[in-house]
Amino acid sequence: MSATDKHRLKFASAFFKEKWGERAQKIPLNAGFTCPNRNSHSDGCIYCNNTAFSPFYCDFSASLEKQLFSGYNYFKKRYKTNTFLAYFQSYTGTFCSPEHLTKLYNQILKHDFIKGIVIGTRPDCLPNAIISVLKDFASETYLKVEIGAESFDDEVLNFANRGHNSDDIKKAVEALREANIDVGLHLLLGLPFEKESFIEETGRELAKLDYQFLKLHHLQILKGTKLAEIWKQNPEIVKLYSPETYKSDLKKLLPMIAPNVYIERLISRVPESFLLAPRWDGLTENDLRADLNDYFQD
Repeated sequence: MSATDKHRLKFASAFFKEKWGERAQKIPLNAGFTCPNRNSHSDGCIYCNNTAFSPFYCDFSASLEKQLFSGYNYFKKRYKTNTFLAYFQSYTGTFCSPEHLTKLYNQILKHDFIKGIVIGTRPDCLPNAIISVLKDFASETYLKVEIGAESFDDEVLNFANRGHNSDDIKKAVEALREANIDVGLHLLLGLPFEKESFIEETGRELAKLDYQFLKLHHLQILKGTKLAEIWKQNPEIVKLYSPETYKSDLKKLLPMIAPNVYIERLISRVPESFLLAPRWDGLTENDLRADLNDYFQD
């Protein structure tokens, strides 16, 4: 590994600690959003089971206030921090009217322990009126938008039934950055029909974009999804990562990431009750970070 590759990895925890002097913990919230891809005549993304990624307290039947304080009490005890970000994680966090967003954010920001807002959304759900609201709040508090990009290959996006294309991703990033809003990108590595060169192509596409944070994780097959049906009927279509092959692809991709980009996540874990495959017993986010840090610093 060359000297220029040393210390490449920068993690989001360092960004937030520098900003606030301590760990900033996101409190995931379910504000009752839905998803245009599920509301349409399609069946939604082939891999999606949103419940698998939702904390125990993210129940829409509970009020937003109850969810917020449940998350606050849980994470404050666990991490001993006083800095929290409201994380609109479930489904598409901008799939509503501008007025509704304004009401939600005002409701959350009245609590002193909330230092900012993080919104998970789709690249095709950021119309000008919504971005205008986000821009106004970003001028008053910390605000970040996480875009579910997943892939830059339109054939892959189409098979995954994402309902958007790669141009939508680029336009969304550009619009948010013009509004001076931090952008996080989420990529799902290993989707069906990715080309052999997809890691290199992904790196080249990322290099064209102005974004600040990156989340990565490997494809997982979850119960109750269209992908689970495809995998059972045609397993050759779904090429699952092993820990070794995933690490190998990360070692190719991460050197292509701009040095000013913060890595927020490298893998994702779901409860065993939801997971069909692959089963990576024992590998944690911290283990993977340590392994990659050692690799890039050798």
